[in-house]
Formats: sequence, structure tokens, C-alpha cells
Amino acid sequence: MSTRRSPPPVPKSSKTLPGPKDPLPERYDSAPNLSTEPHTAINTRSKRKRETDLDMQAIMTEIKDMFSSLSLEQNKRISNIQTSMSNIEKQNEEITSSIKFLSEKYDEFFERVKKLESEKTDDIKRIHILEDKVEFLERKLRSSGIEVRNVPKRVQDKQETKEDLCQIIKDMGKTLEVGLNDSDIKDVYRINSRSVEKPIIVEFCSTLTKEKIVASAKKFNKGKTLHEKLNTGHLNFKEKKPVFVSESLTPRTQKLFYIAREFSKAMVTPFAGLLGERFSCGNRRICPKYALNTSRSSTISSKIDPLSHTTHNHKHILPQPQHKYSSQYTVYADITNYYETSRFHTYFCSNNIILSNNGL
Repeated sequence: MSTRRSPPPVPKSSKTLPGPKDPLPERYDSAPNLSTEPHTAINTRSKRKRETDLDMQAIMTEIKDMFSSLSLEQNKRISNIQTSMSNIEKQNEEITSSIKFLSEKYDEFFERVKKLESEKTDDIKRIHILEDKVEFLERKLRSSGIEVRNVPKRVQDKQETKEDLCQIIKDMGKTLEVGLNDSDIKDVYRINSRSVEKPIIVEFCSTLTKEKIVASAKKFNKGKTLHEKLNTGHLNFKEKKPVFVSESLTPRTQKLFYIAREFSKAMVTPFAGLLGERFSCGNRRICPKYALNTSRSSTISSKIDPLSHTTHNHKHILPQPQHKYSSQYTVYADITNYYETSRFHTYFCSNNIILSNNGL
């Protein structure tokens, strides 16, 4: 059951009376108040602004300003990053193009270098062939010549002439019992060298004359003492000095003979009990004592301690003596009579060793 209540009193100044034609509408407590007129009769109490509300507004304003400035800064940074990224992309493109260009150039230069290396190899082979030809021609030119060493001048203060040299050679021929005339001598001269007594080079008109002189010199010195061998006294000099006669060799052959002599001193001398009578280098006799006797070469293995030297396939490494040239060679001895070194090859023949250099 609804309760009907009377509205609160309205002030007289604001009360409007309905006209005679406007009947007073009937109202109920449950009906909503849809009038837009303010209820002046209702007492309202407004809230008092406190300090906390002002602080919150200031904080919110500050936060908004902060976010706006942060947003502007972030936008600026993002813009800078995008600009940097675009620059980096351009640089990457340039680097890629440069790498591609360099790769193409590398391939091109690689082909060029490969071609040059091939040409270099061919040139080296051609040079070796030409060197061998020059060596052959030099040997042919020296085939009829001899070299006489340790012969002084007859008169030290006087310039030596070819007639003086010819007379020395003819006196040597008389001593060796080989008759020599001026017509047998094609040319004679001295060559420069480090020694005080410059060697004499004699070119004969025939190889047979040269062979006679060399053979006669070896025969003359065989079995004689040092003072009885060929010396300057036999050539009508007052002072006696040993005179050495040998074939006129090219510098390349002289170097090979020097290596062979050093090799014989360094490697063969420790086996003096196995030495024979002849030592040859390139079918030329070097020294009459430094040769291995092949008939006893198989006994080399019994001279080597198997615990201190490597053995493989009946091949034994000879002990390396302390010599300045010993590090250049690796010498093997076995019953097959084959020696191989890093500079030349050594082959055993009957009672002699023949040394042959590569390309000679």
C-alpha cells in the first residue's frame, strides 16, 4: 500500500500557481521526476576542494607533459634510426658491389698468375736446356785445353808474354817426354784467380796432344814423393813448387768436382778399409784413392750398428760426419751398389764410383 506524501513547502517568490485551465497533475511517489527545473527547496551541500585534489591534478599534468616530451623524443630517435638504417643499407649495397668487383678481379688475376706460373715453369725448363747447351759448347771449346796451376812468372817485374808462357809449356813437355812445338799450341794465357800464381790455360791444336800431356803428367807423378813430383824446378825455375796439371774444365764442372771431393772427404773417408784404387767423376779420374770396392760393398751393413742407423729394404744410411757439407747429402749403401744424394747421383761400377750431376 503506497503512502501519499505532501511535497515540501515552496517559497512564495518561486511558486507558480496553475491557471484555471491547467488542472494540477496527479503525482505519485514512485513516478520519476522528469522536470528540468532545479529543486530549490532541496538543500544541497557542495564539497570543499581539498589540497590532495590539487596535487593530483598537478601530477597528472606533469605526467602528461612528460609523456608528450617522451613521445616527441622517441619519434625523433626513431626518425634518426630510420635515417641511419637507410644509410647502412646504401653502404651495404656499395660494399656488396665492391666485393663482387673484387671477386671478379681476383678471379682475373688468379688466372693471370696461373698463366704466369705456367710460363715461368716453361721458361725454367727452356733455361735449363739452354744452360746444358752452353755447357756442352764450353766443354767442346775446352776439350783440347789443359790448366797448369802454381807456376810463377819467370821475371816478376817484367810483363809476361805469350812466348814466355809457350816456353814454360815446352819445358814441361820435355820433362814429361812429350815433344811440343809452337805449331802444337793454339793459344796460351793466364786467367784471373784468387791465388797469387794465376793458372795458365793452354789450348792445343788437337785433343790427342792434350790427352798425352795429362796422361804423361799422371804417369810422371805416380809412385813419387812430393819433392820428386812435377814442380817448378823441372820448368827451369830456381824455387821448387809443386805444379798441378789438369784438364780445362768449365765452372759448372769445377763446382761438381769440388762437391765430389768434399763428399769423398766427408762420407767415404770413414770407410778407408773399403777403399779401392780409383775414383771417377763423370768418367774422369779425380783422386786415385777415394773409391769404394764394390766387391766388398755388402760388408758395409756389418760396419753399421743396427740400433743407431735406420735399415729398410736392405738399405742402410751411412753415418753422417760432422762436416759443413754433410747436411746436404743423404747417402745410402746397399748390395745393389746404388748411392743417391740430393746434389748428384753416385753409381757403383767395378772398383770405382761415377758421380753424375742432374743435367750434366
